[in-house]
Amino acid sequence: MVVNFRGRVTKLSGRAPSGNERPGGAYGFSFYVRNAGNGRERYVTHMGTRSVVLGQIIEPGSLVGSVAVPPLGSPRGSAHIHLGKRFPASAPGLS
Repeated sequence: MVVNFRGRVTKLSGRAPSGNERPGGAYGFSFYVRNAGNGRERYVTHMGTRSVVLGQIIEPGSLVGSVAVPPLGSPRGSAHIHLGKRFPASAPGLS
């Protein structure tokens, strides 16, 4: 999986998926990235492998890992990740 954003990896969490997690629940690796230029933070979760390390600077096009195989009992073809953004109150353009 490659990303289309930049920033410094600020947090790592999660664990390798076993396949025995509850469908619809938490599973896989996650990581968080903060862009120092605009203060925005992004996170990626449901990863099967994670190839970033804490403090690493990532750029658009960086290979960061792979999408996890979903837990047993999940609908066929439901492999996915979640990509989220958090905007601090001081981020440009927010009031």
